[in-house]
Amino acid sequence: MRISRAAAAQRKRIRPFAVAVALVAGGACQCDEDTLVRVRPQLELDLERVDFGEVPLGATKRVVVPIANAGTAELVIVTATTSAPFGAVVLDTKITAGGTGLIDVLFQPTNDEAQVGTLQIESNDEDRPIVTLELTGQGVDSNLTIRPTDIDFGGTPVGATRVVELLMSSFGLEAQVGRIVAEGFDRPGHFRMTSLEDFSGTGTYSIGARSQLVFDLEYRPAEIGPDRGRLVFEVCGPRCGIEIDVGGEGAEASVRLRPAMIDFGTMAIGETKTDQIVVENLGNSALTVLSAASAGGPGLAITPSRNFPVGLEPGETITLTVELTAMAANEIHRTVVVTTNDAVLPEARASIVAEGQGPQIAVQPESISFGVQRDVDTYNRPLLLVNAGTTPVQVESVTLQGAPELGLGVLPALPARLGAGESLLVDVTFSPTAIGEYSGTVTVTSDDPSAAMVDVPVIGGLADRICEIDAATQQLNFGQLPPGFRRQLTAQLTNIGFDTCTISSAAFRAPVDPAFRLLNPPWPATLNPGEQLSLAFEYTPTDRVESKANFTMQTTDPVFPERHLSLIGTGAGTLEVFTDPESIDFGVVAPQCATQSRSIRVYNTGSIDVNVTGVTLTSSTSEIGLQGAPMSMVLTAGGSFGFDVTYEPQDFDVDTAFVEVAVAELVFPLIVPVQGEGAPQPQALDAFQQRSVSEDVDVLFVIDDSCSMGDDQQALAANFSVFIQSANVRSVDFQIGVTTTTIFPDPGALVGPVLTNNTPNLVGAFQAQANVGITGSGFERGLDAMLAALQAADAGIGYNAALLRPGAARVVVIVTDEDDSSAGAPALYYRELVSRSPDGQTAIIVSGGANGCTTMGRLAFPAPRYEEFRRLARGITESICNDWGRTLERIGNAAFGLSAFFPLSSPTADVNSIVVRVDGQVVTSGWTYDPVANAVEFTTPPPPGSTVEIEYTPTC
Repeated sequence: MRISRAAAAQRKRIRPFAVAVALVAGGACQCDEDTLVRVRPQLELDLERVDFGEVPLGATKRVVVPIANAGTAELVIVTATTSAPFGAVVLDTKITAGGTGLIDVLFQPTNDEAQVGTLQIESNDEDRPIVTLELTGQGVDSNLTIRPTDIDFGGTPVGATRVVELLMSSFGLEAQVGRIVAEGFDRPGHFRMTSLEDFSGTGTYSIGARSQLVFDLEYRPAEIGPDRGRLVFEVCGPRCGIEIDVGGEGAEASVRLRPAMIDFGTMAIGETKTDQIVVENLGNSALTVLSAASAGGPGLAITPSRNFPVGLEPGETITLTVELTAMAANEIHRTVVVTTNDAVLPEARASIVAEGQGPQIAVQPESISFGVQRDVDTYNRPLLLVNAGTTPVQVESVTLQGAPELGLGVLPALPARLGAGESLLVDVTFSPTAIGEYSGTVTVTSDDPSAAMVDVPVIGGLADRICEIDAATQQLNFGQLPPGFRRQLTAQLTNIGFDTCTISSAAFRAPVDPAFRLLNPPWPATLNPGEQLSLAFEYTPTDRVESKANFTMQTTDPVFPERHLSLIGTGAGTLEVFTDPESIDFGVVAPQCATQSRSIRVYNTGSIDVNVTGVTLTSSTSEIGLQGAPMSMVLTAGGSFGFDVTYEPQDFDVDTAFVEVAVAELVFPLIVPVQGEGAPQPQALDAFQQRSVSEDVDVLFVIDDSCSMGDDQQALAANFSVFIQSANVRSVDFQIGVTTTTIFPDPGALVGPVLTNNTPNLVGAFQAQANVGITGSGFERGLDAMLAALQAADAGIGYNAALLRPGAARVVVIVTDEDDSSAGAPALYYRELVSRSPDGQTAIIVSGGANGCTTMGRLAFPAPRYEEFRRLARGITESICNDWGRTLERIGNAAFGLSAFFPLSSPTADVNSIVVRVDGQVVTSGWTYDPVANAVEFTTPPPPGSTVEIEYTPTC
């Protein structure tokens, strides 16, 4: 718009006032001869919503939101406000006109539900002082955790190194790879880590299924001052992963060792050198030196000038005399470790280096065997002489003493000088002329002061087929047999010689194991050429250990009169591949009953596939049969397969059989003993033994913290005194820890300190811990949480470090109203529990059971995965719908060793036929029969050490 010159002049006259008004209004104006323009910031945001998509629990995803300033003045971002699980960090608080700034927005899901939030950006934009951005994201289940997620190295002496371990755990069934990104480290050279040496760049990680990785994070400050940064293990793409906050501070220590390194230079083997190290207090207060020790290997001795502990006033010193002896011709690296009460440097170290030099002769092999040859000929074996030292060695002589049929080939001129790394080859010969055994010794002499003479034994033999006993197999493998069962195998011996052979005697020689015995000793036994002899052996393991035996026979064979037969078997079993059950007892069955059937399942809980090469049944009767067993198959890692064993008695007798599962990767085949008995009027007798002595028991409660569990948590807490009563009665030394079924962000972490007999107000303390809340994940991963808690206990992390004690029995109690959602098969967690329970374990599941349950309008879902885990662990199941007082009484008895619940091995429909005896005395009251569980339950558990016998009539 055009204006007159007079109006323009008038506008110029009022310009200062207009500018002042504009400034007061928060903006500014500029003018020229014809126009007046207002100067102000203008925030522009192209986005209306940020969708983070799916982010695993325990991870953080960050998205950069650009903020444009379309105005003509500087834009100031005052605040950027969000609410959990979202967050925001303003990277650019001031944005020039026409420029762009950034806000880092993040999403940290805490549950597996869809999340909606807002980002409110407040600025000095007059028109839009607050701009709102919608934020959305979805938390999803994850199978990867890293602990700890916050690391503070604290004050670390400049030049010293501190190390923290990061434990990455995979709960998934597939391997996972990703990047490791270091962010925000101003002094990246102060840090190093496994797979990430450069903290100004990136690295990678790779973790297998159901496994763990340990990353060593090192902090070595070179300057005084703080260090901060963040590590990101990406699990869901760029800037999306598990974040580890890292901090530390370079500080000065009060203690100093002078010198920090002693180099003794070159030393002859056996030589000793001495020097001194001064320990000095550089601080302003007294310091105590507690000890001084050597590390890194033998040969270093340390003698202090005063006995420890030694108090040092500021500026005071103590002298350490170090004495190093060279033990071999190699580089020597030792460390002097001085421990003090210095808060910054509790361990001060000095390096001791040297290089051992001298001749060192190595003779390979250490012995020579030509074996048993059949033909008259000359045989050769090499003998290698090597100088493994650093200075020349002189080989003085190589001689052979013994049978004239043993000799040396053409020797080089001796003495011979070998430089470092040089070698000399000598031929040893064997020229047998008659049937027999030959022996001798090669002797090598040199100027090696540590081995001036080296002897090498030499043996050989020549044989002909005269009287020769041959076994069809040199080893009888009885397989993996449960303790208490017997198995017989037969060895076939054949005379494959041309003359009559006599086995005059035989006996077990070392190794000797009483689990093996010979059933039919026929000595002496004479075998004509081609004739056979059968030897029957029996194996009866009494404990879960591996057994080996050597059976030696004396014969009339003139060359090799002894014959050996190896016997092996095991009662130990494996945790990787196993059968469930270990044995089958059909009990007493009337012949007119229908065919009985029991299932066997084979599990592979290892990390690699295995090859099942056969499933066979060995039985002396056709009354026991096999159905649905594969001939061969690949059993994948984490997988299982099943088949049935049937029994249909035809007569009144005891019938036995063995199911053998051969696995190519196992030394011992899996053996499942099977037995049953036909009887006209069958009576079954089940016997049980109560524990008799007090034990140490460590209990882990895994409590469902999802939204439906509030009432059950309160009931569990309110009835805890009933649970602990059994422990108090038996004076059990117990420890109790509580965790939840939510495994992120800190899987298996105990919610509070470990509770013990000495915990003040134990009941109240447990009640506080058991009420874990109802804000946890709806994907209850109780088995993953159990495993993570045990792993954290083994690794010494947090409260878990105090949970498990050597020699204590392990008890796991899982309380939930839904089935398990963990990644692996239940058998995998059973293996992990057993492997971490060398002194026994008990698994107790309080859930909806196999079929679910309802009570008072509440619903507990079926829990087949927990039931499979419980069955494998031979644990017990309690219904979460039952009375909590009665439930906790029963699981308390089970946890602390006094059982009141005795399941019968066969079903019975005749309750009146049940006769109960305790220590031989008939008990007519104080017990009931539960037809659903097929068990006898006592009102009060039988006393410790008592024997409980239950006799009844089984049904078909």
